Amino acid sequence: MLWVWTVSLPITILNSPSVANYPKVSFGKPCDIIGIILFAYGFLLEAIADVQKYRFRSVVQKGDRSAICDKGVWAWSRHPNYFGEITLQLGLYLFVLSPAIYPSQSHLPSSSRAALYATILGPIFLTLLLLFVSGLPLQERPGAKKRYECSVSSPSPNSEHAEGGGGEGAGNGNGGGGGNGGKEWRRYSEYLHTTSILIPMPKSLWSALPVGVKRTVGCEWPMYVFVPGRDGEGDGEQV
Repeated sequence: MLWVWTVSLPITILNSPSVANYPKVSFGKPCDIIGIILFAYGFLLEAIADVQKYRFRSVVQKGDRSAICDKGVWAWSRHPNYFGEITLQLGLYLFVLSPAIYPSQSHLPSSSRAALYATILGPIFLTLLLLFVSGLPLQERPGAKKRYECSVSSPSPNSEHAEGGGGEGAGNGNGGGGGNGGKEWRRYSEYLHTTSILIPMPKSLWSALPVGVKRTVGCEWPMYVFVPGRDGEGDGEQV
């Protein structure tokens, strides 16, 4: 309930009597246009990502549990649905700001303008939730650990002959024990190394970014990174 109320703050305050009872600002301001573009982009990205993931789980993964969802928008981001939701909420916030930005047209009192600006808490709350609570923390390291342990418990027959022992790129793109585990783990490790964790971008661009950039503005923070020897069971090397 708290989540629903917080993320809907921009719309709630915009339609409250303290704002709605004042003159409307004419449509077409920069924040209106940018807000609509971000909202539409985020909505479409999240919708497409959800449809593609549903199709992957119901068709592809049904026949191959080790398959990786790396087609469509998932080829550019490991969590395009989360990025779409964050972008959508930011666009919604910008869209409701016109009365606060143009008080000469809306005649809003300072308290009402402050309330509209404060609705940034909605997008911030959602972003923090996805980045630190119920989104990436439950998907990234636990998901990689599960893949690694499944691969180790039932390795490919040719896994011991492929790339010997110290390949590059295990964990979420930071090296260390890439040759450990089975063939399925090495495939997934390569996927982690070449695919942005959140912000959609071409694989070639993400792969070329320095680790320091990935670990900061790229949002692939150490708390998400799985290292076999440190976090998994088996013979992986600790970085």
